[in-house]
Amino acid sequence: MRKVLVCVPAFALLAVVLADLDRANAQGRVPHPRLHAALSELIGARQELKDAGGGFGGHRVKALRAMDDAIESLRTILEVKGDFTPARRAPDFYRKHKNYPHMRQVLVDLREARAELRDAKADFRGMKMRALRDIDTAIEQVRLAIDFADRR
Repeated sequence: MRKVLVCVPAFALLAVVLADLDRANAQGRVPHPRLHAALSELIGARQELKDAGGGFGGHRVKALRAMDDAIESLRTILEVKGDFTPARRAPDFYRKHKNYPHMRQVLVDLREARAELRDAKADFRGMKMRALRDIDTAIEQVRLAIDFADRR
């Protein structure tokens, strides 16, 4: 009888937790939404930089390399925690940026992703520090490329 009294509340709690997880998945919430947004935006920003004219004062190659490293780190981390679901934003979302909208937005998303990753309790199988370094490098290199473009 004592086992029943202990097991029933435990199973009830487990059922509630699983129901919350199912509800979160049904509503489209994913773990680490800022990491997902940053990964999605990085892919768009990388293509934007690749397609843009000019060399960005020599910063293009460094920024592309930094973006590749950050993309790889984020993909690895998100694969550990689940499938990658790219964030979709309406084209109107980018109207607030005067030029290079994905590159400008990726700076916002990477900063938010960095904060989310820094605050995460998980170590992501030893990838957390590498991902933080890759994100910091991508932020710096994209910022330098944008700064050069703005001076022209």
